[in-house]
Amino acid sequence: MLKIALLICIAMTGLPSILSAQISGKFPKGLGIEIGGGHNQLFWDPSSRNLYDRTAYSLMPSARMHFLLPIAYNVEIYSFAGYNEFGGHSGKEGEEEISVYTASHGTTYIRDRIRIQNLETGILGLYNISNVRIGIGAKIYYHLQISDRHRNFPPSWFSHEWDSTPHSYFFGDWSYDGGFRAEYMGNAGITFGAEGWFGMSNLASETASRFDIRQNHFRVLVGYRFH
Repeated sequence: MLKIALLICIAMTGLPSILSAQISGKFPKGLGIEIGGGHNQLFWDPSSRNLYDRTAYSLMPSARMHFLLPIAYNVEIYSFAGYNEFGGHSGKEGEEEISVYTASHGTTYIRDRIRIQNLETGILGLYNISNVRIGIGAKIYYHLQISDRHRNFPPSWFSHEWDSTPHSYFFGDWSYDGGFRAEYMGNAGITFGAEGWFGMSNLASETASRFDIRQNHFRVLVGYRFH
């Protein structure tokens, strides 16, 4: 129901103005684009053996279109859709590696980065104070591809090279977040936004439902909005 409600809200807020603008041959006021990226965190159920959090610094991209619709005095609806990546990184060598094997010759560790490529759509309610807007909302994701880029060390009978493998067994096709946004819009239509999104759904697939996998991600976005 949350997914359907979000899609309906986005369609209702943005579609009428966009269609009207197409008929008149002009871009609608409030339509914009943004690109950016930021830090990602992936949390695994601590009771899961050999499955650990990936919370080291990692930078992944985002790109979206959005529409800003005033609905009341100083209150606006920000709806958006685009491409996003989130996941998590295990850490640098010597810091947050994941121990995966112990034997008489020593302990072998693995470094990895799980990347979840997805399409996103969401909606936020924003309060406008001069050129600054702040507010909260929710968004949903459809996961396109999930991969795990990993490297074993120290070099021994394990490979020391980076490798990439699909990682879809653990993850489902959909997820959703709740979060907040703060933005500043200059007189030229340039926007600067900061967002924090917190996983409200378990990312685990039905076949891995015994695990509890969640994510947070934080974004900085720069864009342009017609005004």
